[in-house]
Amino acid sequence: MIGPRNTKHSPAADATCPVRVQVKKEARALVIETGGTPGKIEVKEKAWSEWVRFKFKLSILQSVTGIARFYVRQIEPQVEFYVSAVNFDPGAPLFAVSSPPAYAKHLAEQIGVFSTLGMAEDHNGLNNGRLDEAAFLAQCELVLEERERMMRFELDQFKEGFFFLLYDTPDRVQHMVWRFRDREHPGFEPDLAREYS
Repeated sequence: MIGPRNTKHSPAADATCPVRVQVKKEARALVIETGGTPGKIEVKEKAWSEWVRFKFKLSILQSVTGIARFYVRQIEPQVEFYVSAVNFDPGAPLFAVSSPPAYAKHLAEQIGVFSTLGMAEDHNGLNNGRLDEAAFLAQCELVLEERERMMRFELDQFKEGFFFLLYDTPDRVQHMVWRFRDREHPGFEPDLAREYS
């Protein structure tokens, strides 16, 4: 697993965390030893894992924690799986990911781990052909579920004033699947258009 660039190393190098994968063909799943928390997960074909915390060692005394999800594309004829971008762990971010800075940790303690990327929807995975539309949309659904947990938690605390939460996932989705609505688009695919338009 490739983590952040370790500038304490000379020359600078990517921090890493080992991952081992075992194929369970009959179960159509992978068992992944993450080296993180949880230490071992089983991920079914065409499914996303829960968040996994990874600890990347930067030096003898310093490490940084990140979170990522696994997606199993296929088991056969060859194993294909995808790992999301590593996010800052909201429970222990290297840099402030909320305002005030302690809020991210508090929120993670209340609702569980959540994405901290500026754009949580994994559009690059779809753009680069690493994810198909079904995997992208399933990941978008996970983002929406996180946002809903945030909203419900904060609404329970809310007393007065103006409450605002941005649901930007529908905008991300429409950008990524617009090509199925426009027959003149160079990425238009009739078979996929029937399913996703």
